[in-house]
Amino acid sequence: MPDKFRVHVWGTPPRWYLKSILVGKQETPDGIVDLTGGGAIEVMLALGAGEVTGSVVDAEDKPVPGVAVTLVPQDAGKQGRADLFRITTSDQEGRFRFQDVVPGRYKILAWQQVEPAAVQDLEFRRPFESKATSLRLDEGGRETVQLKAISVEDVAGALGNRP
Repeated sequence: MPDKFRVHVWGTPPRWYLKSILVGKQETPDGIVDLTGGGAIEVMLALGAGEVTGSVVDAEDKPVPGVAVTLVPQDAGKQGRADLFRITTSDQEGRFRFQDVVPGRYKILAWQQVEPAAVQDLEFRRPFESKATSLRLDEGGRETVQLKAISVEDVAGALGNRP
């Protein structure tokens, strides 16, 4: 049926990722295919998803457990792909791990306390850009980062609220 659709791929084996979606030989980096003019859809998978690991510390460089860590895509046209936005929680020693990450550029942030839906909103994240760590993950790459947790007070202050 002619319309616009968002393409998602589930159930890929470990280390495989959605490399591209083509409609009529044109790439759709945002994952939205426009079939109003017809055309075939090609979905290309590739082996070589990467991994991002690290730890979260507080202002005194002590490990922080239970922190929400977000991995946000930065490549042009891919910020709208929900499958590239990832969130996890740091463990007892403040460590975290993202597996099967699509190669590309990302920003990563750690939040002591935040609503999961809020961190997906670009306007919410904007005041915290200076606290983000940028990384580039190559095909099959592994990156390790140490993050400073964004405190509850920092979030409240940036949003004009009191904790």
